Amino acid sequence: KKLSIIKKYLKITPKTKLLDVGCGTGVSSQFDCFVTGVDPSSELLKIAKKNYPKVKFVKSSAEKLPFKNKSFYVVVSLTAIQNFNDLEKGLKEIKRVGKKFALSYLKKSSKAKEIEKSLKNIFKEFRVKRIEAKSFVWNPGSRRVLEKSGFKYEGTLNKSVFKNGKLIEEWVFGRIK
Repeated sequence: KKLSIIKKYLKITPKTKLLDVGCGTGVSSQFDCFVTGVDPSSELLKIAKKNYPKVKFVKSSAEKLPFKNKSFYVVVSLTAIQNFNDLEKGLKEIKRVGKKFALSYLKKSSKAKEIEKSLKNIFKEFRVKRIEAKSFVWNPGSRRVLEKSGFKYEGTLNKSVFKNGKLIEEWVFGRIK
């Protein structure tokens, strides 16, 4: 469902060139267009290549993307930003190689405050239209924090995360400029 929300807002077509930063096992690289996924983990990319053979996967960190300026129409980074070694440098690289952006992060990350601070700058500097955040449905405290931060509830992703041996639901929130 997250991918369909992104496709709806960014109007992705089969000819779109899309970069997935922090693609991991490739789950977030499932778009019907020209997709390139990048991740610093060889092990995760090995799984991604096996599961999604039509997608081009490249070993790289977000902080040093091996692509020319504005080479992608869309850059997505879905629940990976909190794993960047250098948040500011990674976001600047995303801006450098892309024209439009879809970014999300884990609100419970230890870097959440740093990310939230950067989000304000992103709206100004990147001309971002929408930022996404998620919360587990069993955590109403996170929902309140997101709503106080200007995020609006958009829907529930049923059985979207595998945690502790169970498929659980997530709330999806968006913050639109």
